[in-house]
Amino acid sequence: MTDRSMKYSAIAGALVACLAFTSLADAGGYAGNGCIAKKQLALGTHAKMVAKAWAKFSSDIVLRNNAIAASAAKLAAAWTKAEQAAVSKNATCDESTTDAATAAAAVSDAIAALSSGAAPIGAYTADAMKAWSKYIKDPTKDPGKAKLTAALGAAVTKDLSGKTLPVSDAATGLESSLVELTTTAPNYPTTFQDLVPGDTVMYGKTDLHPACIDGNPYMYFARKGSSNNVLMYYQGGGACWSTDSCFTVGTCARTADATDNPDLFDTGFGDYNNPGNPFYDWSVVFVSYCTCDVHWGDNTKTYAPGDVARHRGRVNAAVAEKWAREHFVDPARVFVTGSSAGSYGAMMNSYWLMKDVWPNADFSVLGDAGVGIITSDWINSYIKNWGLEKNLPRDLPGVGLPVETLSIVDLVSGMAERFPNARFANYDSSYDGGSGSQTNFFQVMRHPSPPTTNILDYWGSYWESACEWNACMRDFKQEISVRAPNYRLFTGAGSRHTIFGSDKIYAETKSRTAAGAGVTFASWVSSMIADGPGWVNVDCNNPGGDCNLTNTCQGGTDAGLPCTGGCPGGTCDNDPDSANPPYNNDDTVTCSPSTTCPCTEVRCPTFTP
Repeated sequence: MTDRSMKYSAIAGALVACLAFTSLADAGGYAGNGCIAKKQLALGTHAKMVAKAWAKFSSDIVLRNNAIAASAAKLAAAWTKAEQAAVSKNATCDESTTDAATAAAAVSDAIAALSSGAAPIGAYTADAMKAWSKYIKDPTKDPGKAKLTAALGAAVTKDLSGKTLPVSDAATGLESSLVELTTTAPNYPTTFQDLVPGDTVMYGKTDLHPACIDGNPYMYFARKGSSNNVLMYYQGGGACWSTDSCFTVGTCARTADATDNPDLFDTGFGDYNNPGNPFYDWSVVFVSYCTCDVHWGDNTKTYAPGDVARHRGRVNAAVAEKWAREHFVDPARVFVTGSSAGSYGAMMNSYWLMKDVWPNADFSVLGDAGVGIITSDWINSYIKNWGLEKNLPRDLPGVGLPVETLSIVDLVSGMAERFPNARFANYDSSYDGGSGSQTNFFQVMRHPSPPTTNILDYWGSYWESACEWNACMRDFKQEISVRAPNYRLFTGAGSRHTIFGSDKIYAETKSRTAAGAGVTFASWVSSMIADGPGWVNVDCNNPGGDCNLTNTCQGGTDAGLPCTGGCPGGTCDNDPDSANPPYNNDDTVTCSPSTTCPCTEVRCPTFTP
């Protein structure tokens, strides 16, 4: 997975509104779920018919096989009918499930393997799939799967009481197999596939027009893992909001194409062959980025004659969301994250994933390098260019219109309160510097109208804002920690912008717990997923820590280790550095102890040249 560190990364100050569409599910449940529910119900009927064939033709193989084949044909017809009904409602479920023949064979093989228990196996499978069908049709109606659990328990009592352990195991094993075959896109490739949605995508009753900022086609990627867990990753790539930022200089990625394929990158959390990677066996939906609006936009903005920007970040994210829910139907765990611009995209789009798409999954939401430090001028003058207010949810505590009053503190705290069973977190390096970094975009915002003759002299001097940004970053995250008990922070060493693509996640321990214990970021993320005791606030400022600049081997035999001994087989990834204060020539950064954050939770003063 790439954090697109080679391109401009997310605007550090745009996390001020929760952007999303109104519910895109049809009344009575999403049509894709309804399609799967019908398939599951048909599978239950098929199991009963197979069991009946064994009972009726126990000694006549030909007649038994003919009866089973006839039932399989009816199953195939029901399969096709369900898929056609879904398409008529602008949904699909053909790749959500295996094919009808494979599903039918799973039933026949399981019953044939223990034909003496055919009747109870068939009866239980029918009742279990009926229960699953009712749940899958609209999971929002069964919080915590309480009704499903009760129905399955009743089926066990009704159909398997007094039966032998092999029969019971065969029945429940067939149930598990059929659920997997109908909810996990079992036949989807395990390498990342490029997905190009076209000009128009109907999501429920909503007509979506995905596109990149210049009108070029949109592309995103997905792969199937071996577990029933899903990683939703939102790519970084900068942002723009004015003629200068969008067209004069160009501070964001404007295309999404095959060069963004995550299979081209294999460091950090993108190394799916590393068992130390918490996501190595997860399914992944990689939401590419090319709209310069931190995955939130829903607006076409003309900044000057001929300068038209299609800020359709939320539109594109909704297209990827639709694909995800039509392939990975009932995941056990979902981890929503993104780097830089994608950090904000992850936080915002997780709202709909938790509320409508996978309401019973165990969620973790992590922003990588996006803490939302902005200026008064920026939020007052530019935030509406992206069209955020069109889709602002009204049920987040402390969040509402006008968008100019919102802040990351209110937003993340409101998300944490709205979804108390989910876990939320932010990662930021201490100084987050260099081109496209959080301090870089803070510097840009502090100089909104520099002379056009030397605009880059003002906008490129990220180090001028490093110390105040550091103070604000710490204040903001500490305030969220106070407000939200299901929130944690990880503040890393140095100035590297984003961490997801860095091998330092596996080895660096410069950040510490309050007790002084060194923690790798990979182990911390694993603790977050498990809601384990290791998921605590971690900071390089804690006792024994070190917040100064660092360097890390990328790839090779020393991947994740400091570059002091070279990096055999890999390369050295150095932190962004500067010859200007507060950066020093010994890889240290020295801010005055008296440095304080000049910002409120919402905004910071604007400085003009």
